[in-house]
Amino acid sequence: MPEKIIPAIKWTVYNFDYFLVIFACFFYLLYRNRPQNFPVALKKISDTLSGIFKKLTETKTAYLLIIFSLINFAVRFLIVMPVKPIALLENIIAPHYLNLADSMFSGEGFTTHVIWNLFLLPPKVVLPDFFRMPLYPFFIFLAYKIFGYSFFSAQIVNVMAAGILPLIAYFFSYVLTKSKKISVLLLLFISFNQLIFQWMVLTFPEIIYACFSILTLIFIYKTKGQTSFNSIFVGVFWALAYLSRAEALYIFFPVILFFYFFKENKKALLTKIILTAIGFLAIAAPYLSRNYVLTGRPFFSEFDKILMVSYIGHDRLIESPKTEYANIYDIWRQKPLLSLTIAAKNIFSGIMAVPDKLLSSYPIFIFMLIGLYFTKDRKKYLFIFFTVILTFIITVLSVYFEPRYLIFLIIIFYLFACIGIFHLYDNKFKNNPVAASVLTLYLALFIFLNGFIGVVKGTLPYIPHSFYKRFDANAYYYDLNDIYSYIKDNSKKNDAVMASRRPYGIYYFTKQPTIIFPYATEKEIQSLMKKYNVRWLLWQGQPEKVDDKFWKFFLPDEIPSNITPVLKNSAGDLFYVDYYTEQ
Repeated sequence: MPEKIIPAIKWTVYNFDYFLVIFACFFYLLYRNRPQNFPVALKKISDTLSGIFKKLTETKTAYLLIIFSLINFAVRFLIVMPVKPIALLENIIAPHYLNLADSMFSGEGFTTHVIWNLFLLPPKVVLPDFFRMPLYPFFIFLAYKIFGYSFFSAQIVNVMAAGILPLIAYFFSYVLTKSKKISVLLLLFISFNQLIFQWMVLTFPEIIYACFSILTLIFIYKTKGQTSFNSIFVGVFWALAYLSRAEALYIFFPVILFFYFFKENKKALLTKIILTAIGFLAIAAPYLSRNYVLTGRPFFSEFDKILMVSYIGHDRLIESPKTEYANIYDIWRQKPLLSLTIAAKNIFSGIMAVPDKLLSSYPIFIFMLIGLYFTKDRKKYLFIFFTVILTFIITVLSVYFEPRYLIFLIIIFYLFACIGIFHLYDNKFKNNPVAASVLTLYLALFIFLNGFIGVVKGTLPYIPHSFYKRFDANAYYYDLNDIYSYIKDNSKKNDAVMASRRPYGIYYFTKQPTIIFPYATEKEIQSLMKKYNVRWLLWQGQPEKVDDKFWKFFLPDEIPSNITPVLKNSAGDLFYVDYYTEQ
C-alpha cells in the first residue's frame, strides 16, 4: 500500500500550489453562487484571519519580533533534530563545509582532504582549500568550540541564521516601505518558507549568505544623503556576504558604487567609499592575506575552473585529469558563440523557473509583478532592481539556475509580492469583499502549507525509512555505515580512498583522504593511485568504458589484478589496492 500511496502524496506535496489555486477558484465560484450559509461562513473565516493579522500589526515591534524569534527558533530546532547525519551527508556538497570546519577544529586551518576536481591535479590530497569560502565553516568551528563536537552543533549555525533571517526581512521591508502591514506579511512569508526550511537542514552556507546580503542592502539604503558610520557597516556586511559566497564580491561592488554615485549627496562620495572599504577590509583582510601569501592573488579562487562544468559537460570534465581549457573565461574566449547560446538558454530557463522553483507559487509571482508595477517612488528601489539583475545574471551565467544560489532574492521578490497584495486589498478589492475574502483565505493556506511542506521536505528525505519495497533506506544506510567502519578500522593515517561518487561524505565518516574516480585509462588511474597513496576503491555507480577510458569505475571483467574485493553490500563494492602496476 505505501508503494502506491507515497508517490501520490509526494506529487501532491511538490505541486501543492496548483491545488491552492484550484481551491481558491472553487471557493470564489461557490461564494458567487451563494449557496445557503456559505457566504457567511467564508466571511467569518476571512474576518477572523484579518483580525489576527491586524493584532500582529498593532503589537509593539519589539514584542512582535521576540514572539516570532521564539517561534522561528523552536520550529527550526524541531525540524533538524530527527535528521540523521549519514542520510543528510549523502548530499555531494554538504559534507565539504563540515570537513573544512573539522580541519579548523583539529588545528589544520582552512584545508581540504578531498580531491573532487582531478583536472586540477594538486601535488597531494591534503592542501589549502580555494574552492569554498571560509565563513560558514568558521561558524561551524565556533559552534564546535561552544557546544562540543557533534553533527547537531554544526546544524545550530543554520538554525540560528534561519531564525534571524525573517527578522532581517522585516527590517528590510520597514526601512524601504515604512509600512508595518507589508513588513508583518513579509515576516510571515519568510518565517514559514519551504525553501528556507529545506536549505537550513542541509549544511550549506546560503542561509548566512542571505542574512548578510540583505543586511548589506539595508545599510546601503541607510547611507542615503548622509555621511555616517552606516557606510562602514555596508563594508562589514558586504565582506561577510563575500566570505559566505564569492559572487557577493561581484554583485555588491557595482551596486554600492551605483547607489553612492547616483544619490544626491555627491560631496560625501569619497568619504563613503573610504569608509566602506575600511569596513570591508576589517573583516576580509585575514582571508585576503592568506590567499595572497599562498597564491600571490588576494581574491584567488578555483571556482572559475569549477564553473566550466556548466559549459562543457559535468562529470567527464570534473572527473578528468586533463582538460583543454584553463577556466571559464578561456571557454568564453575560444567558443564565444557556444558560450553565448548556453548563457542565453540558462537565463531564459532561469526566468521561467522563478515562479515555481524560487517562489513556490504562480499567484505569488503575479502579486510580485503587480507590486513592481504599482510601487510608488520607483527611484528609491533602483538599487534593489540593479541587485536583482546582477545577482540573476552573474549566478545563472556562471553556473545555471539553482534556487539556493539566489536565496536572498526570495526576500526581495516576496517584498514586492506583499506590496502587490496590499495594492489589491486597498484598491482593486476595496469594494469587492468576495475577492478579498478568497485572497485572505488563499494567503493563510499558502503560508501554512508552504511551511508545512518545507518541514516535510526538510526532514523526511534525511530520516532513514523503509517506505518503498524497491529501496530500503534503513538497510542502505546500515550497509553504508559498515563500509565506512571497515575503511576506518583497517586504514593507516594517510591511506586514501578513491570513490566513484560523494567523496566529501566518505572523508567525513572515515577521516581518510579521498579522491574521485577519474575518467581515465587504466595506466593513468594506476599512476594517480600511486601518486595519492590510494589503498581503497569504493564503487557506488554503474561502470562504463568510453574511448578506452573508464567511466565511474572499472568494468567487472577488467578490474586490475592488484585490486581485490573485500566487502560488497547494498551500499556499494569496496576493494583493497594491494600494490601498483605500471602498464
